[in-house]
Formats: sequence, structure tokens, C-alpha cells
Amino acid sequence: MNKHNINFYKLCVLLLPNCLRRPIMMALFNVFSVAFAKILIALTSYRTETLEELKYNGQVCRMEYLLNNIFDLEQRRIQVIDGQQLNDSIFYLYERNTFTIIDMIKSRNQTDQIILNNHETITQQVYDFYILIPASLTYNENKLKAIVNTYKTTGKSWKIKTI
Repeated sequence: MNKHNINFYKLCVLLLPNCLRRPIMMALFNVFSVAFAKILIALTSYRTETLEELKYNGQVCRMEYLLNNIFDLEQRRIQVIDGQQLNDSIFYLYERNTFTIIDMIKSRNQTDQIILNNHETITQQVYDFYILIPASLTYNENKLKAIVNTYKTTGKSWKIKTI
């Protein structure tokens, strides 16, 4: 079962001197060898899980690949996009009384003209990246948040959006 195929019973017998090889000692070493084999199996499985987890680190990890492997392996519909790709509508700033456009910020499309007049619209939260998840996908939100917080760069803000 384990990778190295260590027979602990045979190892214990070979390490035991000939004068101590009695049935009671052999039975005792058989019990110990079963316990060692179980510990080795547990350590081997823990090692494979840890090595799989270490494949995804901050240098090599693609968040989208990781989330699709965990939550949507078959269809791979989860997307991670940059925050500016979702908030790319740059808006006009108007002067308060004359409603003339201030030339510092230009809009890409002329239909998205917004007048900023209260504190809530000025201090709107801008996220560094968004995770787009289809509405038909069922997932554990706490697990997703834990995974993203584990592998994201420190100081980056993010948000889950259903599409």
C-alpha cells in the first residue's frame, strides 16, 4: 500500500538477535509492526495531500485554475477578472452650478454621464479583482472565501459576483 513497500514485521525480525527470537517477542513485534505500518500509511497520504496543496502558491498559482479544479471541474465556468475590467466606465465630473464638464476625466461612452453629489458615490469601494461565478453553480461560500484568502496577495481586495 505504501510507496516503499516496507515490511515492518520482517524488518523487526531481522533486527532482533537470534537469541531473543521467541514466540512472545515475535508476537509483540508483530503488533508494533502493524502500528508502524498504519502510521506510515497516514504519513504517506498526508504527504501527497500537502504536496498537492503546495502546487498552488502565490508565485505559480492561477486563482481561476484552482477554483475551477475545486468547485467546477467539468465545465470550468468560474472566472477571475481584474477590477478595472468590470469597473471600466469612467464618468464625467460636472461643476456644481453650471453643469459644464471638467476636462480632467473623459468618458469612453457618452451615455454614462453621472453627477457625483454625495459621499456614498464618491467613496464607492473599488476591488482589485472579482470572482465571477454562474448562478447555477452550487458552492460553499465559506470554503471559497477561505481558499481565495489563502492564495491571494496580501492587501488585495476582492468580491464574489454571480453572473
